[in-house]
Amino acid sequence: MISDIKYTISLLEPHIVKIHIHEDAEIDLKDAKLMREQALTLVDGQKFTILFDANHRGNITPEARTQFACQEYTDVRIGAAIVTNSIANKIIGNFFIKFNKPASPTRIFSNESAAIEWLRDRIKHSI
Repeated sequence: MISDIKYTISLLEPHIVKIHIHEDAEIDLKDAKLMREQALTLVDGQKFTILFDANHRGNITPEARTQFACQEYTDVRIGAAIVTNSIANKIIGNFFIKFNKPASPTRIFSNESAAIEWLRDRIKHSI
């Protein structure tokens, strides 16, 4: 597990990296780049998926959103699941998917278990 004042990253299971954003954190471009490096460290450079816990209030800058969606960021990321029960965060997540068009498959879930099953399926078909 890697913890920062803004977020915590952990290896949930092989090839599934969980990112938990702390309450009221602002994630900027520097954070987005560091998260990629830290995720790669947790999976020893192997392909991985992201379980993004978006249940707290916070902000992701436009530059960070662009970074999260770009091919460079997703060259080893084979899928991302955004989990939230917040209607506002679901709207923001859908905006991210439609506007930023992530280079790897990305879906929004209300249930973490369903998100993990979807990520496991992505792993099974990609690794």
